[in-house]
Amino acid sequence: VILGDQELLKSILLYHVAKPTLSAKIVSKLNGIKTLSGKFITNKSTGGEVILNTSKVIATDINGENGVIHVLDTVLVPTEYTSLNEIVTAKNVNLKRYTGLWFEQYRFPNRFERGCFDVTAEYQLKRGKVSVKNVCIKLNGKSKSSKGTAIVTNRETNAELKVSFVPLLQRWGIFAGDYNILAIDENYENVLVGSKDRSFLWILSRGETIDSQIVLDLKQKAESLGYNTDKLIKTPSLQ
Repeated sequence: VILGDQELLKSILLYHVAKPTLSAKIVSKLNGIKTLSGKFITNKSTGGEVILNTSKVIATDINGENGVIHVLDTVLVPTEYTSLNEIVTAKNVNLKRYTGLWFEQYRFPNRFERGCFDVTAEYQLKRGKVSVKNVCIKLNGKSKSSKGTAIVTNRETNAELKVSFVPLLQRWGIFAGDYNILAIDENYENVLVGSKDRSFLWILSRGETIDSQIVLDLKQKAESLGYNTDKLIKTPSLQ
């Protein structure tokens, strides 16, 4: 059936090709892979095994004439539900309603929140930009805060921003990180935030706790965008 459908065959073949060349070492560290088909492969590696979507990598770094080949145990087949290479953000965010205090509920582990408990994020509008104040409690009970500036990069949706915590340079967005509002409810009570390369993901809420069904819904949304929600951890609390 596949061989008789040239468009389907082409989409499957391109779904197995990435550019530039990626060695096995690089692949193992990526959260996912952008393919030439325009769709995204999720890296769900675990226990030393590299799992792309649901296929296991069984041989690596085979040199070819125009690249490097990695062998999978099954064929990767994209569907209409397969995540696109580029994430899709919320369609329209009211930044005035977005400002205020948020409680971090879940996150992808990251170096700058290592050892952080009871994390909060507070946003305020200032002269067309968004001030950011992140606070966490360390194991010794002392608080640690970081102040930054967010610049909106997509004025049509207000859902794509760049956040810099580098003193003196943050007003220009230099060394800024990726901040994308992926989903938010109409009451601005719960939000899903992530980076375009799928390396960072957060679930935030206005309250100190969050309903388990809301968490499940936001996880499903994240999965549909190509994030590996198996990596999410519950933000620890000292309380």
